[in-house]
Amino acid sequence: MNYLGRALVCLVGIACFAGPTSAEGLFSAKIGFAWPEALASSAPSGDAELAYGNIIDRKLGYGMAADFLWNTQSTTASVAGDHFKTVSDQQAYMFPVMFFVQLDPMPDLMVHPVAHFDIGYNSMIFSYTGTDSTGTKTPLSPYFNGLIVKFGIDGLYNMGERSALYIGMEYQWANMSTVSNSQGLFDKRDMSGLGLSAGFRVEM
Repeated sequence: MNYLGRALVCLVGIACFAGPTSAEGLFSAKIGFAWPEALASSAPSGDAELAYGNIIDRKLGYGMAADFLWNTQSTTASVAGDHFKTVSDQQAYMFPVMFFVQLDPMPDLMVHPVAHFDIGYNSMIFSYTGTDSTGTKTPLSPYFNGLIVKFGIDGLYNMGERSALYIGMEYQWANMSTVSNSQGLFDKRDMSGLGLSAGFRVEM
């Protein structure tokens, strides 16, 4: 991971200082679904992201991205005839803030690929009450944090010189943990998994 991070920094530096360049603003938004490992027994998680930065010569983009992932699920059981009772309730809300780098090698094609890499700080609120067949346990603390890394590829369709629609697939690595309590105990959640999304990108 250290080598990959250094390589990306070098790539940005070379693009900034090697020859004439033209930098413009870059904004993108996307929404889709993700399948984190810790929530494998649940329905797909919703995932939305906003990103803002710069793009150099329409090929190398970099900036900051804010993501929001959510998953809520309740299980009910029938009791006393027509009555029901909630036997388990799970809520997960994840808030990654990341630095991103994206490479667009053929921006002038109407349909073209874009690769991206994101790395940053991840925080999550995870709560669970009740018991069911999944074996999920109530965490010692609902507050998790850790590193998040994403890499993926998007297929862009140019709507004009400065705007495009896209669909994409990515993989996120995100091992989360709580802060140790007074007895030195803590919980972990593996939020790594695949994601699919659709969105738009605008050069400003």
